[in-house]
Amino acid sequence: MFGRTVSGFGSRAKRGEAAPSSLLIQDAAGNDNRFTTTIGATVAHDNDFSNPYVVAGLAGSTITFGFYSQVVGNVNSWQWSVLNINDPAGVIASYSSSPSSGSITGPTTVNWTNLSITLAGSIGGGSMAEFQVRVVATNSGGTDTADYTLTFLMP
Repeated sequence: MFGRTVSGFGSRAKRGEAAPSSLLIQDAAGNDNRFTTTIGATVAHDNDFSNPYVVAGLAGSTITFGFYSQVVGNVNSWQWSVLNINDPAGVIASYSSSPSSGSITGPTTVNWTNLSITLAGSIGGGSMAEFQVRVVATNSGGTDTADYTLTFLMP
C-alpha cells in the first residue's frame, strides 16, 4: 500500500487548534466596527470608525471609549493597545489607558472600556487628530489582529 499511513486501532489524525478569526470591535449595542462613547452621563453608540468623530462643543471634555470585541474561536490571550497618535494640532490634551489582556472562549464579546481621552481646552477650527488602537487575539493555532483609527475633527 503506497501513499497511505496506517495508524493504530482507535487512533485519529490530530489537527491543531484553529487560529482565532473574524476579530473586530463593536459598540456596546453590538454594531460591528463601531464604538461607544461616554461624556459625563451621556452614552452614545453606533460611532463609526470610518467617519471622523466631531468634537465641536467638546473642548476640555473627557471621553471614555467603549470597545467591545467579537471573535470566533478559542482565545488563550487577547490584548489591546494604543499603536500611534498623530496629533499635530494638539486636539488631544491627554489620554489614559490600561492595556488589557486576558483569556476568553469564543465566539464571545469582551468589553475594553479602559481608554479615556481628554480634549484640549481650546481646539482650532479644521483641527484633526488620529488615534490608532490594535486588538490582538491569540491561541496555539495563531493570531488574529485588528487595527482601528479614531479620527477627531473640529469643523
